[in-house]
Amino acid sequence: MARRSKTKQGDQTEMFNLRDRLATAPCVPALREAVARWREGGYKGVTPTTSALLNYWFETDHHNFRYYDAQREALETLIYVYEVKQIRSAKLC
Repeated sequence: MARRSKTKQGDQTEMFNLRDRLATAPCVPALREAVARWREGGYKGVTPTTSALLNYWFETDHHNFRYYDAQREALETLIYVYEVKQIRSAKLC
């Protein structure tokens, strides 16, 4: 027998509407812009190995496979922060 929820449908919808409740860390927009400029500039400041990997991951045809934009941005951001900016601490802002 199916179990009935004690909450109303409207309450559940409200609970999952996170967009209005979450705030972006102050440094995130500036970091995204910096990574975008770095990408457009050809990934300057990385090792030859990282350059080869970035080229393979994002510029090579993988037949029916393509990274999602968010996956690409996440990888690029990690590389930019660690390898280019040489930040070794979790505190970015």
